[in-house]
Amino acid sequence: MSMIGCYVQLDDRQLQELKGGKYYLWDLFDMGMPALSIEKSWDALSHILYGGYDQIPDTPAGYIIPLGENCLLPQVICDYGCGAVLSSQVVQACDVLKDMDEAWFRAHCDFSTFQKDHVYVYSDTDEDQQELFEELYSYFISIKEFFEEAKENKNNIVFFIE
Repeated sequence: MSMIGCYVQLDDRQLQELKGGKYYLWDLFDMGMPALSIEKSWDALSHILYGGYDQIPDTPAGYIIPLGENCLLPQVICDYGCGAVLSSQVVQACDVLKDMDEAWFRAHCDFSTFQKDHVYVYSDTDEDQQELFEELYSYFISIKEFFEEAKENKNNIVFFIE
């Protein structure tokens, strides 16, 4: 069970075809669609952004890791969840993301809650925590860039965990 978080950009036609069952999620990578893997960091990132993946808000911030009820794609076969962010929602998420800088990220990165909530990437040494912070922040920057690219291309984003 790897539980790796993946993003992929799709145009409107491709999103409808995915919903209709024409593609499996992994087929999208083989098709050369713009994609991003955040490995297993999605759990920690959801804690930093929302307090946990079970607390994803029904707001534009909730589109960043779109596993909230308002984004789920139940018709897409996926082991651990699949959500879509429509191109208009990508624009809204970019507006939220632009205000989340390193200082914001550091202030919300609370390793003590990682331990309490059994977040996968928990670490208890300062050295490990600094290394983990840098890894998580680099994934976060990649997400911000991925959303900006999708915004520029007027694409939708699909996020899934496999």
